[in-house]
Amino acid sequence: MNLQRMSHFLAVVEAGSMGRAAKMVSLTQPALSKSIQKLEDQLGFSLFDRMGGSLTLTPLGSEYRNRAYALATHALEMEREMEHLRAGRIGVIKVYCGATVAETEMPAALSRLVNNHPEVHVEVQVGDIKDMPDLLRSRQIDFGVGEYINVLDQADLATIPLKPQEIVFVCRSGHPLTESRRRRIATADFFSYPLVATGLPTWAAQWLREHHPDHSGEELLSVRCNHYPLLKSILLQSNAVSGVPEGVVRTELEAGTMVKLALDAPALVNRPGILHLRNRQLSPAAQNLIAVLTG
Repeated sequence: MNLQRMSHFLAVVEAGSMGRAAKMVSLTQPALSKSIQKLEDQLGFSLFDRMGGSLTLTPLGSEYRNRAYALATHALEMEREMEHLRAGRIGVIKVYCGATVAETEMPAALSRLVNNHPEVHVEVQVGDIKDMPDLLRSRQIDFGVGEYINVLDQADLATIPLKPQEIVFVCRSGHPLTESRRRRIATADFFSYPLVATGLPTWAAQWLREHHPDHSGEELLSVRCNHYPLLKSILLQSNAVSGVPEGVVRTELEAGTMVKLALDAPALVNRPGILHLRNRQLSPAAQNLIAVLTG
C-alpha cells in the first residue's frame, strides 16, 4: 500500500476536482492524475467515474474512501504517539532500586515524573542490589538505582553517580546511649547494643571489621531487613542502634523520636548511582527519569 498515493486520492475526494486537489498537494495536475492512475492499477479497479469535467466515486471507490479515511486517521494518531514517545511523554519504565534509594531519592523523583508526564507508566521493584546486574543483562529492567561500588569492574555496565549520602548513627529518643556525657560515643559502647540494618555492602562490612571490638562483619546484625519502615519500628521500640543515610530518618529526627549519635569513628558514606547496560539505548521516558534523579 502506497500511503502517498492514498493521500493524493483523499485530496481529490476532498477537493472535488483534480485541479483543486493538485494545488492542495503541491503537484501539477498531470502528476496527480498519474498518481491516481497508478493507485487504481495497484488496486485493480477504478476509483472514479469520469464524466466530462466531473469526478464521481465508483461503488468500490466509496468503499476504499472509507477505509482510507480510517487508515489516515490511524496514521495521524500513530504519528502523534511517536512524537510523544520521542519526547518521553508516554512509555513504560522498569526500574529496580535498593531499599535506601527507595526511601531517599526515588519518592521525589517519581512524584515529579508523574506530575510532569502522567501518561508514563513506571514499574518499580525494591530489592537486593546484588540482583541488579543480572536483571539488567536479562533486560527485565531498564536501569537500576543503588550502591554501585561493587560493579565498577564489570565492563558491560555503565554507572551514573548520584549525590553521596553520609551515614548517621541513630537510636530512639531516651536510649541509654543518649545519657552519655561524652562528646563522642565510643564504638565499643555503640556496638554493645543490638545492631539492625538493611544489609552490609562491602565497604560497610569492612568498616565494621575495622571498628567493631570483635572485628566481625555482617554476622553482627541482630536484624537484617531491607524494609525501612519495619527497621525504624524496631529502632523506636527497642534499644537497637543503626547506621543509615540521614534522609531515611529525617522525619523521625525532626520529630525528636530518634536521635543522632556522634560516634568516635571516621565518617561512613553511601555512594548511590544509576546502573544500566553500557550498549543499551534507553527510552526517552527512562532518560527523563534519569535526568530528574541526577538534576
